[in-house]
Amino acid sequence: MSRSSQPKTVFIDVAFSSSEGGSLQNIVLIGLPVKESANGELINSDDVKKCFDDLIVRPLFRKSRSIRECNFEFLKIWLYDARILNEKERGYVIPQININRGDLAILSQNSYSKLKTIYVLDNELKEEIRQEWTKNCQKLFSISFNEFVTSSEKTQASRSSVVGRFLENLENSVDPYAREKKELTFDSLIIQID
Repeated sequence: MSRSSQPKTVFIDVAFSSSEGGSLQNIVLIGLPVKESANGELINSDDVKKCFDDLIVRPLFRKSRSIRECNFEFLKIWLYDARILNEKERGYVIPQININRGDLAILSQNSYSKLKTIYVLDNELKEEIRQEWTKNCQKLFSISFNEFVTSSEKTQASRSSVVGRFLENLENSVDPYAREKKELTFDSLIIQID
């Protein structure tokens, strides 16, 4: 197979809708990495959609229902690798983050999480509602950090050791997304609330 016919990675946007109650009804994920064949066919898009539905979208829909004072209805979420500075290299456009102007940075409290930071865009909130908004953001979005932990990182076993290989095989059989978590193309999320 020639090099030009190798599948390339492209980034897609996918919209998800909640089938359950609660104010949060729609989430759009931007920057999902999928493989595209030489003839333009998306190869693994259904698997990628299911993975991110299970790891990000469904947990947020469920959690939002348990936060009574949270009235977020629609989220746009960009997958963001903070190490990539060039948008051409990233493959898609992200919004500008400005912590000094009110954007919120939620840092992971889980040192084993592959997800390190969640940025929430400010939407120019007035000060009287900002405190409640910040509290709701932290309650809702902090759950995402735990979704990006792999058990082999918890044990920190060497993959070259027999124990390390055993734990990795066990993890892959227990966690259907273990491989995807290890090969993440992002370390942060940028969220816009509408």
